[in-house]
Amino acid sequence: MELILIFLILIILTPFLLWIIWTWRTYRRRKMKLFYFQIIVLTLVLFYITWIFRIFPGSTIYYERKYNKALTGLSFTAKEVYVHNSERYFNGDGYSMTVFELDETIANKFTNPTSDFFTDYPIKDNDRKDWLAVQWKKSPINDNEKLFLDFAFGEFIPKDKIEAKQLQDQFDYIDKIMHSKECYYAYNYKMHGEEIVGDIDFFIIVPKDKKLIIINHNT
Repeated sequence: MELILIFLILIILTPFLLWIIWTWRTYRRRKMKLFYFQIIVLTLVLFYITWIFRIFPGSTIYYERKYNKALTGLSFTAKEVYVHNSERYFNGDGYSMTVFELDETIANKFTNPTSDFFTDYPIKDNDRKDWLAVQWKKSPINDNEKLFLDFAFGEFIPKDKIEAKQLQDQFDYIDKIMHSKECYYAYNYKMHGEEIVGDIDFFIIVPKDKKLIIINHNT
């Protein structure tokens, strides 16, 4: 995975570095019109790259608000309070869980969501077009959906005992809340065969605890 990442970085940086060399040579030859054009192009490309990789100031907030808008219908940012990421294989297989703390204003809005929350969201990403989608529902989870929750719990148990305990605490909390009447849940999934879940994005909102939980499990 690391080699692939290095290779992709080199693919991105090589034309960028060649452009810088060309621009420097243009400046030394005093071809100023061409030089200004190269600087403008270089600036725009640099802005685009730093924006999509969320390096440019404000880009992370923009993408987070955009993501949450597509997820819930509300545009907001939230504080990460727990993150677990397993090792990812070259094809993306792996497991991740992120728990966000919602501010009180946003959490209160989910106490009594509007009707479109249940009919229009989440909106799938472009790379999930061939996945099936289940819009937001009020818990408790239905019996025929428990295979999706079980799959969302994953099989990637950390070797570190402290990390494993922290992850198990999250599983216990989710299992309890999903069998109560105190949260909302939705998920996108892809089957591997008729009865085997192969990939899932599982989302949970707990207004009373001001939590948003996002799980991804790919196999």
